[in-house]
Amino acid sequence: MRKLQVLTVLLGWTAGAFAANEVEDLIQQLKDRDPMVKCDAAEKLGELGDRRAVQPLIELLEDTSGSIGGANVRPTARQDADSPGDSPKEIVEAAKLKVARATIRPLPVNNTDPSLLKTYLAGLKGRDITGRAKAAEELGKLRDVRAVPALLEVLNERDMTGRIHEAAIIALGEIGDPRAFDVIVARLNPRMPSDAVPAVIALGKLGDPRAIEPLVLVAKSNAFADKEAIKAIAAIGTSYGVKALNSFISPVSNEEESDTFEPRSFQPRPTESAEERMQRVREEMERNRELRSRSRSSRIPSRDIGSRTIPDRPNRSLPSNFSGFNSDYPLENEAKEALASLGFSHGLEPLLELLKHEDPKVRALASDALGEIGDPVAQKALKAATMDSDTDAGSAAREAMARSSRDIGVRGTQQSMDAAVRMAAAEALGKIGDPSAVMPLVRTMNDGNELVAKAAAQAIGSMKSTAAMRPFQMALYDRNVDVCKDAVRKLGMIGNDQAISLLARATQHSDLFVRKEVAAALGKSGNPLATKPLIAMLSDRMVQKNAIAALGESRDPAAVTPLLALLKDTSARKEAIIALQKIGDKRAVEPLIEVLKSNDPFAVSETIAALRDLRDKRAIEPLMNVARTGNRPMQDEARAALLAFGDPAAASVFVEELEKSPFTRKETLASLNQLGWKPVTDKEKVLVMVTNEQWGALEQMGQPAVDPLLEEYNRQGSRNIHEIARVLGQIGDRRAAPVLVKRMNSFGGADVVAAPLGKLGWKPSTFEEQIYFLSGTGDIAQIRNLWKSNPKVRQMFMQALNEESPGTITSKLISVGMDDTIGPMISKLNSLPKGSESVSVVNVFFNSGNKQLVDAAKAYCQSHDYEVMEIPGGMGSGSWGK
Repeated sequence: MRKLQVLTVLLGWTAGAFAANEVEDLIQQLKDRDPMVKCDAAEKLGELGDRRAVQPLIELLEDTSGSIGGANVRPTARQDADSPGDSPKEIVEAAKLKVARATIRPLPVNNTDPSLLKTYLAGLKGRDITGRAKAAEELGKLRDVRAVPALLEVLNERDMTGRIHEAAIIALGEIGDPRAFDVIVARLNPRMPSDAVPAVIALGKLGDPRAIEPLVLVAKSNAFADKEAIKAIAAIGTSYGVKALNSFISPVSNEEESDTFEPRSFQPRPTESAEERMQRVREEMERNRELRSRSRSSRIPSRDIGSRTIPDRPNRSLPSNFSGFNSDYPLENEAKEALASLGFSHGLEPLLELLKHEDPKVRALASDALGEIGDPVAQKALKAATMDSDTDAGSAAREAMARSSRDIGVRGTQQSMDAAVRMAAAEALGKIGDPSAVMPLVRTMNDGNELVAKAAAQAIGSMKSTAAMRPFQMALYDRNVDVCKDAVRKLGMIGNDQAISLLARATQHSDLFVRKEVAAALGKSGNPLATKPLIAMLSDRMVQKNAIAALGESRDPAAVTPLLALLKDTSARKEAIIALQKIGDKRAVEPLIEVLKSNDPFAVSETIAALRDLRDKRAIEPLMNVARTGNRPMQDEARAALLAFGDPAAASVFVEELEKSPFTRKETLASLNQLGWKPVTDKEKVLVMVTNEQWGALEQMGQPAVDPLLEEYNRQGSRNIHEIARVLGQIGDRRAAPVLVKRMNSFGGADVVAAPLGKLGWKPSTFEEQIYFLSGTGDIAQIRNLWKSNPKVRQMFMQALNEESPGTITSKLISVGMDDTIGPMISKLNSLPKGSESVSVVNVFFNSGNKQLVDAAKAYCQSHDYEVMEIPGGMGSGSWGK
């Protein structure tokens, strides 16, 4: 029996000695050079709970420089154990190509309507620049691979304006045929940087990973296209794209919050069509072209007016920071936004999933791939992978994390690794629970890094000792208000039951600003016990809105009933609606629907947003009523909310909007497409085709399109009147003639309807209609004959010179070429102020071939502070009498 006791003592001594040695070893590891070793050691010391570790952990916690043990991570090279053909490598390579691709790109088609394809291909070979560019755009929308050869052929032609090439390049990107890749990349000409934008956008649409490298070069060297290159890289995706985007992120300062261990949840931005993006980019391109022109020749920026140029004066000095193409153009924000658009994990989910693959070789290769990308959001997943039961896979994860940390560290993320170490130290001190660690943890809560401060707060909150709350309890009664407010904020961060109890007492504090801080702290605490004191604060009118906002932040369903009661209080209604929106409880749906009937625009606006987020079908009909009867801003908000529901029942609202508002048709049609709507009636089909400018399809539709087209022709604000009239003429239905002839009362109107009326067999019934008709059809010779025999012709033109667009009428008068019109035309020009109208007339004069008109244009430019410069190969001259 005595031997057994001795043996027990010996065993106890041996186990204690082993534990002591383990603690000492772990304390030594807190000084290791590798941050991950420090983190693991701190975590294990916290689990052991040995008080000997408290002081070393405090030292580690308060070391803001990362100097303990150094912070240099030595990368370890790892050779792939797999040959290129092995299955694990193929799995990982496939995942790398799927990275950042949230949606599958649709394949090109070759089954569109042959007649429609033929129409656009014919338009691509026409003479009109605008028509050819439009045909290219429509071919891009069709996405038919049969259009690729024709579009490639267009790029071999000379294009002085660049519009046709631009449209063809973007169309090739939309179609997505790999044959276009080399041709588009070749358009990234460094000698013509402003012309690279369409090619950059097209490469983003094309989605070929080979484009990443040239796009990175564009982003770093082309100030005209750099931002678009960043977006294109994000659109292409793949692991190479994510790595490229991370390369544009600048160093993270000590004050900045790192997302390495707590990545934020990002919402993808809505996609943008190539045409919309080009329209937005053109203005920036024009501005940059002007700056480039100034820096190269110090000339005054100018406007083309045919064979001459009218520059603006006075010359403005160059911006002091402009120096041509800046290779250091700041792109950090653009790169961050691009990464954010890829989602919570920057689109790395395909690789992150492979960290859980059953094959350890796949897990190891996936870790390697994540390490190569160097994305901060992968760090947390890699940290978990370091505990892999397979030795090789765990080792690969550690090496990948070290490599990734080093790469990110080039951009300043070593601070993030130091923060991680201090977070681990705080967590361990919280688990040990020694009172001597309270004040160091309190001091750490003032840390500039929010993650470290939060870890310290959670550590204090996890301590069971009442001594942990004593410093805050004393501070709440300090005479210095700032000390009180600081204690309140920290108690909110701690958020345990003891902290909520102290904050509940502070709701009665005499200082208003302290009470407001208390409300915010209770809301952020995340503790359900905070709801009761916040509800009590609703009766305090001075802090009522703060309490409402805090209840919204708490997301506690227990707050719904008192918040619903506040919907009748006009002074607090708006805030209550926002809070109910955040809580997301369906009990709020019916009361919020009642608010929609109120006359409070601010409350209605917030209610629409709340009902949109609640996504309860009971709200669809009331929102449709607002979309039909509310004021314009409310209608727009209600339609946006209905679109979020995605219910086809809401389509009727958008169909009505499609008819009423020509100016927003493209957006409305996009919304209808999102709801899965298809046109049924002839009127709906015509509206869609007019919106998409599918004039060839309207001609093919024939008689059923006439009535809707006539209605559209008469609609106020309707666009493309000229094309609608032309289509009506092509269809040949004589019902259109009485409607079209109403515009036969001016030279401008005649230009729109004369040719279609001629196709309908219409004949002028008055002398005035005859002159307008001849002008609209371009029969200048007949007008000249009538001019000589009937003075009424000259009278009509002179009247139009004062009433219609001066550029249009002077152009017609120059074509007629009567000498007695020279004086009135010059008088008209001299009466015009400096602006677009005068530029239009001067342009016509310079290209007239008439010396008197040219001299008058020069004199006008001189007297109105313009400078005239010759442009070789302008728009031509000699239109007098032709």
